[in-house]
Amino acid sequence: MGGLSWISDEWIKFFEVSYDGIIIADGEGRIVYINPASERLEEVDKDYIVGRLARDLEEEGIYEVSVTVKTLRERKPVSLMQYKGGKQLVITGIPIFEDEEIKWVYINERDVTELNKIKRDSEEVKAIAEKYKRQLEELQVREEAKSEMIAGSKAMEKTAALLERIAPTDILVLIEGESGTGKDVHARWIHRHSLRKEKPFVKIDCGALSETLLESELFGYTKGAFTGASTTGKKGLVEAADGGTLFLDEIGEVPLGLQVKLLRLIQDKVFVPVGSVEEKTVDIRIIAATNRNLKEMIEEGTFREDLYYRLNVVPVKLPPLRERKEDLFYLIEYFLQKYNKKYGFHKKIQNKAISRLCDYNWPGNIRELSNVMERLLVVVPKAAIDAGDVETVIGCRGEEVIRTDDDEEKCYDEAFGEFEHYYLKRMIQVCKTNGELAQKTGLSASTLKRKLRKYGLRAKDRTKNEP
Repeated sequence: MGGLSWISDEWIKFFEVSYDGIIIADGEGRIVYINPASERLEEVDKDYIVGRLARDLEEEGIYEVSVTVKTLRERKPVSLMQYKGGKQLVITGIPIFEDEEIKWVYINERDVTELNKIKRDSEEVKAIAEKYKRQLEELQVREEAKSEMIAGSKAMEKTAALLERIAPTDILVLIEGESGTGKDVHARWIHRHSLRKEKPFVKIDCGALSETLLESELFGYTKGAFTGASTTGKKGLVEAADGGTLFLDEIGEVPLGLQVKLLRLIQDKVFVPVGSVEEKTVDIRIIAATNRNLKEMIEEGTFREDLYYRLNVVPVKLPPLRERKEDLFYLIEYFLQKYNKKYGFHKKIQNKAISRLCDYNWPGNIRELSNVMERLLVVVPKAAIDAGDVETVIGCRGEEVIRTDDDEEKCYDEAFGEFEHYYLKRMIQVCKTNGELAQKTGLSASTLKRKLRKYGLRAKDRTKNEP
């Protein structure tokens, strides 16, 4: 290593044990040193390399492109990517100057094969993770659709499927249903699963304000627009919803005079603040809801026909709870879990109590059911809510769960059989395992098996995997 006499033996020892390949060439491009790592990476013998010119080695094909030659030519640090024996190498040449002339070229070689493999594996893992994340999000959407907003009846499953299709779009939605059927919940669900979910969701109850106040709340006003107005003016809810969703609850309560302005907003996304003559443009999605029959209002002359057809692009009709009592099992279980979690309880509800809840007509719909379930869990001091507790809260006294036109012509056994069939069918949907089904129904395993066979029902066969 006479050419490297200027380097101490200690430094040479460092070079010899380096994991990276190290090559040193002189100012003419003659290789004067190559360490063991470089021999391994280049798959060459140092006795064949040391003392030779880099350009000759390049011509012989030892190097596809010589970093030494390229560094001497460009007179600046150079990095190349080369493949040797299935290995991917990053090779960097650094010129060392003396009196403005290149005295030495220091070459460092690093095997990045494993690093790139790890990077590729990481990208594959990331892609798989993203795939499962999307699948989990889709499952979450479906699970949410079975909770407070949507339950398990066929009618509501169709509604869930409809909402999944329209949520990512900007199409206008009109939600119709009695008070308490969940119009607000549906509107918020649509927003949360839309492309505007990161933007505001702004709700206004159109029936809670007078015409003047409703107009100023919706469209805002300029300073001094009316007596008592703010001296600086006020931004309205329409403008506050810019980029997001505006939910017009109880749209049927909007006075005729203001319906014209709403029509312009829906058609052109343009409005004029109270007291101003300048139009403002917004980018909003509009969802409307009503508990009134808008077609009847059109005939009465209290609702504009053109506004109705602008609103009624995608109608979502929510049936009252009394017309979808099969959903009660899902909803009772949902609210039981919700309020147990909220208050840190572990309470249960007996089967007869569930039957009493199913007997009730629920004029207040899901909102009333939610309130009743919360009240039962908080007020009842026992660990298990019974039928008497339910009767105390809602006073239901046996309005039948199942009604048919010929009930009065049926004997007791036939009528009871219908209810038992219906009851077991719904409990199968609620319970996660056969053991839970037996526990909640209060039936022994053998009795349960016999009754399921009687009605041609099959329980969820999950107990095989239970410990």
